[in-house]
Parts: sequence; structure tokens; C-alpha cells
Amino acid sequence: MLAPFIESVFRAAFRSVCRELPSRDLVKNIMNFVDEEELGIKQYMPTTLEPTLEALFAYRNKLFHFGFEWPEEERRKFHGRLSEWPCHWFGVSTKGGEPWMFYMSHEFITQCLDTAVEVLKGFAMYQYSNS
Repeated sequence: MLAPFIESVFRAAFRSVCRELPSRDLVKNIMNFVDEEELGIKQYMPTTLEPTLEALFAYRNKLFHFGFEWPEEERRKFHGRLSEWPCHWFGVSTKGGEPWMFYMSHEFITQCLDTAVEVLKGFAMYQYSNS
């Protein structure tokens, strides 16, 4: 439920500056928006925004398409991506020495919630500074 919550936060934030968040490539579209220099929003966003969003939406997409037990190839792909993020963000259960199931750690859940709060604060500060 964290992914839809954070997506909703960004949809509302985009609307607050008269923009719409496209449905596809959410992380890419969010980061393109944040990086727009003429808007000046980036300075108000958490520095860990991009990796947090990438990890959260990558995990959400696997769960959405495959449930909890992903096909072997998908498990290997996701396992290979774990090195892109802090090692304490995901746990891995193995079966026969191979990745079997992945789960979000308490630390990553907290990271996602903290990121959402920082994004909301950031947009509020942005709007205050531009009013």
C-alpha cells in the first residue's frame, strides 16, 4: 500500500503546480519533473528520493504482476538489482540456495514513509517560497 500512497502524494503535488503525472514510467516522470530547473523544486526534495522510488516501484511492480512467488527469471533479475539500494532495504528468503521470496524490511518501510513526509514538506516549502 506504500506505492499507491506515494503515487497519490505525487499526483496531488503535481496538481498543486498545475501539472499532471503521467501514468507510465512513474519514477522517470517524477524525477524529470523534480529535475526541471525552471521550477526549482529539487532543492526541497529528499536526497534519497530517486533510489527510494526506484526500489519501491520495482518491488511493487513485481508483486503486482507475479504475486509473492515470482518466476525464477524475475527472482534473479530482482536479486541482481538489490545491489543498487542499501542492503537493509529488502530481505530475501531462499530455497535450495536460490532467491525465492523478497520482502521489504522495517527500515525500508520507514524510509518510504519518511520520504512521503519529506516530499509533502518540500512541496509546501516550494509553494510558500513561490507565493
